[in-house]
Amino acid sequence: MDKYFKNTTDYKSVDYTYLLLVLVESRLYVTLNRANKRNAFTPLMINELAYVMQGVNEDEGVKVVVLQALGPVFCAGMDLKIFRGESKEEIPQKFASEGITMSLALRQLDKPLVAVCEGPVIAGGFLIINESTLVLAREDVWFSLPEIEIGLFPFQVMEKLPSIVGERKAMQYALTGQKIDTQEALSSGLINEIFTKDSREEVLSKLISKVENAEVGLLTAAMKSMKMLKSLPEKERIPALKEILDSFSGSK
Repeated sequence: MDKYFKNTTDYKSVDYTYLLLVLVESRLYVTLNRANKRNAFTPLMINELAYVMQGVNEDEGVKVVVLQALGPVFCAGMDLKIFRGESKEEIPQKFASEGITMSLALRQLDKPLVAVCEGPVIAGGFLIINESTLVLAREDVWFSLPEIEIGLFPFQVMEKLPSIVGERKAMQYALTGQKIDTQEALSSGLINEIFTKDSREEVLSKLISKVENAEVGLLTAAMKSMKMLKSLPEKERIPALKEILDSFSGSK
């Protein structure tokens, strides 16, 4: 995948407008910091996320990214006023890059991405869930695709959602705009784990502890191989995976 920025080695020390970064050993916490707008994403927020993910790819000290959010809403999707040009947003030269979407910003990451949802995930917020390797949600969180109620359809979300929950279930969510509670989300495969207010870090650490013990090269190869499979004809998949396996076996 082409890089969006020439150099992102300083990604941990950059002053971001909409993100907060904290590194704890090999775990990087990335926090959406636009709570006053329900963490609705803008072109700048997307480009900032793309900058961080590219930086993480080149940083062997980070094995997993935990994406979380400040405020009562995890993400309410796009800030439509900005995307429609009704409100202006300046993008600093450092983050200037064309053609980045939320999906592409996160999809470039070659390490596990864990979304931790402590508030509702609405509309385009599903794009974050779609691109996450693992998803955790607090027991009282809900998910919804309400676009149908205002005469729209979540076309971008539907690029990947059917492959996660199945086509029929995805269409049900998109056509009804229903609120999906955590039990429904868990049974449909939308999320992996449910946690309580007091068990967040315990559940998170239990889920990813073995990930953090793995070699960073193995994690990167695993993530890249899953992406590669989607673009290969079926008859080429097993030989390609065997080649990757042999490369690790030979290095031991």
